[in-house]
Amino acid sequence: MSHPRILVTGATGKIGSAVAGQLLEQGIATRVLVHRDDERSARLRAAGAEVVVGDMFDISDVQAALDGVDRLYFNPPYHPHVLDSAVAFAVAARRSRVEAVVALGQWLASPEHPSLMTRHAWLADKLFELLPDTAHVAVDPGFFADNYLQLIP
Repeated sequence: MSHPRILVTGATGKIGSAVAGQLLEQGIATRVLVHRDDERSARLRAAGAEVVVGDMFDISDVQAALDGVDRLYFNPPYHPHVLDSAVAFAVAARRSRVEAVVALGQWLASPEHPSLMTRHAWLADKLFELLPDTAHVAVDPGFFADNYLQLIP
């Protein structure tokens, strides 16, 4: 069986670059969606990634990035309209018949949380769950260990 082609969003950031790097190290066909072509995207290209420049809030860019992709790693943008991006990806994933969506969320996400962005993380998770014929994996960390390291000299 051949490896699937995977789209990784947020691939120039801390989490997305780690995910893309691990996939590429395993020889998995990896497409990355980046906001701009710069030295970070050049490093991903040099490592073997297919780099697509686009806007995570533009359905046309999102659809183009997902066309021909089997699986999606959705690393949500840190943005007040993150839910709009999740909707665009859910629509495009459905249209492209994506087999699986792995979505980074938040451990405490719930509809009652006082933070609007945390409630949106919960809604995005529920949205991806609704996609028929698409496996959904929620990755909901509590806190990243390397964040603790920023507190010490």
